[in-house]
Amino acid sequence: MDNAPQASRKQRGDLAELMVAGDLLRRGCKLAIPYGEDSDYDLVIERHGKLERVQVKHTESNGAVISVKCCSHSLTNGRIRETKRYTAATIDWLAVYDRTTDRCYYIPACELGGGRRELLLRVAPAKNNQRARVRFADDYRRPRGGATSLRSTFLRSELSHTAGDGASGFSEPRGRKPRLAASFRGAHGPLSTARQG
Repeated sequence: MDNAPQASRKQRGDLAELMVAGDLLRRGCKLAIPYGEDSDYDLVIERHGKLERVQVKHTESNGAVISVKCCSHSLTNGRIRETKRYTAATIDWLAVYDRTTDRCYYIPACELGGGRRELLLRVAPAKNNQRARVRFADDYRRPRGGATSLRSTFLRSELSHTAGDGASGFSEPRGRKPRLAASFRGAHGPLSTARQG
């Protein structure tokens, strides 16, 4: 029986940041860590001569589906004071370390739409073999192309449909290319100054 103490939320977050940072370094990315606790992103990477903001999350999947939390809560005296949902205006990538698979996954901010609560990545095939409108985790194993141009099976499928802002939908209208995410210098306006742990 494992009597090891459970890691705190802070420890799990720190572990995820280290795992993602190590994974990105192995992939040849240059890496920087923002100073202080007031940023919406945990890491800054340089790829193809551009700086991109990365928010990191820790999760523990059931081995079939990875649930990625796309928002953060600000707590006061243990109570939720504010909920912030990430968008392309505040980050370029949402990176998640899944303890179950011991792998890192990278979701481009364009897939977050105007802000959503969670996003699902499927590790194992669906029992009914459904593939349409399904995000397969293997398509997100590394940052692909630009921060808003992940050419996954899901994205190609979604661009051919008019999708809503639901739990599995892609927010861009049919026939319209996803808007490019901001560079680290804030092309979409000033960066938010409140970090939501």
